[in-house]
Amino acid sequence: MNLKQLTAQFCHLRVNEKRTSSPGYEEWVIYAEDLGKWNRILSDLLGPAVKPKGEKTTQEAFALTVKFGGILEDQILYHKKIGGVSVVAMLWPWKNNVHVTIKMASFKSGKGAGNPDASMQSEAM
Repeated sequence: MNLKQLTAQFCHLRVNEKRTSSPGYEEWVIYAEDLGKWNRILSDLLGPAVKPKGEKTTQEAFALTVKFGGILEDQILYHKKIGGVSVVAMLWPWKNNVHVTIKMASFKSGKGAGNPDASMQSEAM
């Protein structure tokens, strides 16, 4: 599965705004009231959250997300590594309790981790 295939799993859910769309990185604004649906799909595809809401950020979680703005205690991080490719999904709730920013990225794991790579679109995951 590549990032395009991952995002296709959300086609039936409401999206307020698609801010950025590229082969290795997606940034959307979704609705907080639908967060349970988003979390279920992300858990099914990427496994349970590696940094659930309310838990402190580990060094590993920070390293995976630093290029995308990091991950804070009130945010959620999903991560799955398949072969040499990492896929992350970050959920950032807004203070207005209406919206959530979701950031999804795929990149080569290891050196230079966290850099979205356009070649990831065609790589199998």
